[in-house]
Amino acid sequence: MKNIAASLLFAALVAVPVRAESPTQQSVDQLLEVSKIKSSFDSMTAGLDQTIRNKVAQSMPGLKLTASDEKLLDAFRVKMTAMISEELNWAKIKRVYEQVYATAFTQAEIDSLIAFYQSPAGQMYADKQPEIAQRTAMLMQQRMGPVIIKLRSAVIDTVDRIQAAHTVADQTPPPASSPDVTPAPSKP
Repeated sequence: MKNIAASLLFAALVAVPVRAESPTQQSVDQLLEVSKIKSSFDSMTAGLDQTIRNKVAQSMPGLKLTASDEKLLDAFRVKMTAMISEELNWAKIKRVYEQVYATAFTQAEIDSLIAFYQSPAGQMYADKQPEIAQRTAMLMQQRMGPVIIKLRSAVIDTVDRIQAAHTVADQTPPPASSPDVTPAPSKP
């Protein structure tokens, strides 16, 4: 009986998966460095001011702006760019990457990725990431433009239908007395 219990205990211990080693902070930082994540991030945020300019222009098609309007819009763009840059600076975003990479990868996986990014193919891939991210963002923005117009139209249509239904309901006379109610007997 003791042999069976010992065998079962041994089998249970062997069957328990061993948790892979978590990556070190140093190795995660090295991966971020060799993969050039910061330069991809920087190129993505570099076009922020232009993106804000484009969105503002798109929101006012055909509107002739005065010098005063231009000055106000310039101040707005500067304020928005500063606000976004404050939250999306590399020091803050790097912590997010570190946390995600440290939980997503084991030490062995981080080591493999570092080896890849240190290779010529890995460096070529890392060098092209800013351009890929920028082009992807531009194409996604173009693709989302018509979708946003359709969504806006669908929202307006739905709100109009709900408002119309409430307007009709508010104008409907109250229902007549319920047939279940027995009238009070009249006095003779």
